[in-house]
Amino acid sequence: MSSFSFDLIHYDSKLSPFYDQSKTESERSKEALIRSLNRLNHFNSSMLIDAKFVESDLTIGDYFMNISISTPDNRLVIPTMLSGLTWIRCGPCSSNCENQHQSLYNPKLSDTYHDIMFTSSDCRILRRSERGELGECRYQGYHSGNNIVSSGVLGTETFFLKRDLQVGSPSTHDESFSHIMFGCDEVHQGNFKDKVEGVVGLGQGPFSLVSQVGKKIGENANKFSYCLVEKPFEKQSKIKFGPDLTLNKENKEYKVKFQASQTQAHVRYHLNLESISVNDEKIEMANKKHDMTVDIQTSLTSLPSNIYNEYITKVKKHFDDVHYIEHPEHGTCFLKKQVNGLKRPKVVLHFSDSSGSHVDFPVNPSTMFQESIFGRMCSTIIQNDEISILGNKAQVDVHMIFDLSAHLLTFAPVDCLQDKI
Repeated sequence: MSSFSFDLIHYDSKLSPFYDQSKTESERSKEALIRSLNRLNHFNSSMLIDAKFVESDLTIGDYFMNISISTPDNRLVIPTMLSGLTWIRCGPCSSNCENQHQSLYNPKLSDTYHDIMFTSSDCRILRRSERGELGECRYQGYHSGNNIVSSGVLGTETFFLKRDLQVGSPSTHDESFSHIMFGCDEVHQGNFKDKVEGVVGLGQGPFSLVSQVGKKIGENANKFSYCLVEKPFEKQSKIKFGPDLTLNKENKEYKVKFQASQTQAHVRYHLNLESISVNDEKIEMANKKHDMTVDIQTSLTSLPSNIYNEYITKVKKHFDDVHYIEHPEHGTCFLKKQVNGLKRPKVVLHFSDSSGSHVDFPVNPSTMFQESIFGRMCSTIIQNDEISILGNKAQVDVHMIFDLSAHLLTFAPVDCLQDKI
């Protein structure tokens, strides 16, 4: 059995509806950092962010993907590992109609849509639900990560996924999956940018698209994987679902368990960070325990201040006499002309789990810094005392496979551009 693959469309790629060819790479880099700070700001309201860049809409992540429901037509959505529910904006609109996209999905026009009733066991899984006028299950204030909140009707619909006809082959065909649960969103917090029509939940739990598709495919199919390329605006990264998700035999793989979801509200992928090393010098966490959330949408990796301070001190030591500044928003930044020709420090995150496994996660050296201020290269590992996130910059050229049934992350450093992922 093969897998189902999707392009991960980066915000700044030419396939993105928000691509602006007039912007320089430096401008895109700065805006990407601001998006990440916006995303982190929803975790931590005390972070300082340039007000003119704060977006009122929900398009604050780096990646999109296309999915199809009811018909094979593509709908642009935001994949999120912080949500266990997929929800699609439904029409006709109930508010802010002048800002609503004209091609919104309308369940009344679909022959394959069905309401889930309030008395069903599926409705009871939701923490906040109420009976609708016709006995349907209405969900209230479902958090999809950060400050993304949706309310609407829980229903089922036919989803179309592109199956790879052969592993490593670019040829695909659409395959339908009926009775997939999703939220028919009527009200959400903030406004999506035009053309963005919903959220795909990649988190743990029974409502996750990964879990539902896996259950329909068969045993050992509750998996998804991705491999992020270094320059996503030039080459598309891939995300895949299905049982046939394995690493190339040539690559040394690492396995570590993530925390299992105990409730519908806790669907994220939590790893235990026991230490971090810079050029083989370790910085130990207290009791070798620290929670870190894996996220595909946040570009920056964040650490608590006590660990970050030790980390950045060792990075400064590595660069010796290179001039640096501490920017209130961008963190520690070095002169671009001085660091460009210098070797990057070797940074490794050390994870462990309850089974006794200890694994080394190498941070990609080429994405350790990005130009965020003119002439300055700023660290993509920043300080945040409220939450620690393994951001997508650190995951570049690492093949990540999440097995929801086994609560297991398998990964290996690879060349995501060259390897057939």
